[in-house]
Amino acid sequence: MKNILNTPKRKIAAAVIAAVVIIGCIYLATTAAGAANSQSRGVGLEKSIAVALADAGLKQDQVQNLKGSFDQEDGLEVYDVYFEANGFEYEYTIKAADGTILESEIETPDGKIVTAEEARDIGLEKAKAAALSHAGVAEKDVTFTKSKKDSDDGRLVYEFEFVKGSTEYDYEVDAATGSILAFSKETVDSAENASGTQSAPSASGQGPSSAASSSTASSASGHPSSSYIGVDKAKSIALNHAGVKASAATFTKAKLDRNDGHYDYEIEFYAGGVEYEYEIDATSGKIREYDSEPMEDDDWDDHDEDHDDDHDDEWDD
Repeated sequence: MKNILNTPKRKIAAAVIAAVVIIGCIYLATTAAGAANSQSRGVGLEKSIAVALADAGLKQDQVQNLKGSFDQEDGLEVYDVYFEANGFEYEYTIKAADGTILESEIETPDGKIVTAEEARDIGLEKAKAAALSHAGVAEKDVTFTKSKKDSDDGRLVYEFEFVKGSTEYDYEVDAATGSILAFSKETVDSAENASGTQSAPSASGQGPSSAASSSTASSASGHPSSSYIGVDKAKSIALNHAGVKASAATFTKAKLDRNDGHYDYEIEFYAGGVEYEYEIDATSGKIREYDSEPMEDDDWDDHDEDHDDDHDDEWDD
């Protein structure tokens, strides 16, 4: 009697287990199919990843930990894309319907949020190396008088000025690619006679074109060099006009330059979070142009601050 009663129970239990297995398989298959289908909603996951990478200025082989998933936010279908590159973490939310970037965030290793352009920044040292390599000089042989990051028509650039012997170099380097955008070279002798060549990039941004010019300080200005006020006096005039004490100022540029046949002292310094630029007539000491503006946090992050009067004397009388 016991075996007879137990036989139907065993059959029922086996049937129940089989039904559960079948239902589970159907659920898993349906879920997998749904997940696969969701990744092709709208523009699709692959296109959404391409949109995020393009915005970051990166290729897929340049990133790590690339992840993408379909989601719904407030009833809107989106793709979430995450990847890492050069120590930065990138997060994007892409509208599934048309590939529009709804949100993006780039975070530094220390938690600071930056723009895509800032994340592509090669850094001051690499930009400096690009300028030195293009000039064909070694860093140990030059003295930097200007080294800063700036914005030129919305493009981040590094601006450098450095001197080797009696030759002064002026460079503008693309902060994202390291390409040379503009450069010039000029030779100034101890008597303040100037001759040299100036070069500018070709349409490609790389190839130089050059034109030579020469003139003497006395013929250009109509006065002998001994009549110039000197760089120290020019610095003092600029400081007095700005209302800044010499002890509070850090000079990044102080030199004699020729503009349209006229000689001026170009003076640049910063103090109290403000950057000052002056052009002062070399003979009269009159301020021809001046400008001041608040400095950004990374304007002078790694410039050479050893700009003492020894270098200034190269142009002094």
